[in-house]
Amino acid sequence: MPNIKPFSDLRNYNDVLRDVAVGEPVFLTKNGRGRYVILDMADYEKTQATLRLMGELAEGRRSGETDGWLTLEAVEGANLSNTMEYKGCIGSVEFSEAGGVFFGKVIGIRRLLSYKGTTAKELVEDFHGVVDDYLALCSAEGKEPGGF
Repeated sequence: MPNIKPFSDLRNYNDVLRDVAVGEPVFLTKNGRGRYVILDMADYEKTQATLRLMGELAEGRRSGETDGWLTLEAVEGANLSNTMEYKGCIGSVEFSEAGGVFFGKVIGIRRLLSYKGTTAKELVEDFHGVVDDYLALCSAEGKEPGGF
């Protein structure tokens, strides 16, 4: 059953917040009409992740409709990889379902250089930024990339 309270109950906000739990938002009314919702942070983050996913799916659909869809044969024949390359550096690509994030690290160097993104585009951008920063540091210190 929904937990509905008048906005005026916020005078005792500790009591209202005590009623908020995962999967159990508190709905606040103002002048007898629904006006606000107080969510647990986990519910909020899940909602935001769902909205991002829906946006990505809509973008994929628009892309398919304008640029054309790939056939099953094209997808199956694609050379899929869990690595990427930029300026001679190789980076791994992994995905955390629990965190809803892509992440990876630069392979073949002594330093730990990691990157992440909630979309493939963000992952690639962060990877490029990390590699650019690393190469700039190597240049500034007069060292060859990969050796430190």
